[in-house]
Amino acid sequence: SDAPQVGEASYSIASSKSDFCEMLESLGVHKYHLYGQSWGGILAYEHLAELSSTCVGECLSLVLSSVPTSVPKIEIYVDTLLATLGGD
Repeated sequence: SDAPQVGEASYSIASSKSDFCEMLESLGVHKYHLYGQSWGGILAYEHLAELSSTCVGECLSLVLSSVPTSVPKIEIYVDTLLATLGGD
């Protein structure tokens, strides 16, 4: 499918965390287990690291799989890869 015509901010960690909290609330989820794979693992970690009182529910367990250990290192790798491939 085509990507929605929105700015980069719509794909930010903050925006994704907000979307997750809104989803929990709209579904009436009060307790949940959280699994994060790759980018989803970064979001899961960030969600729990800065869990705010505005987000409903209680995370009972967390599983992280294939999660990068450093976002800045990943950004450097991606920038290098894009420069090598001639893209942006």
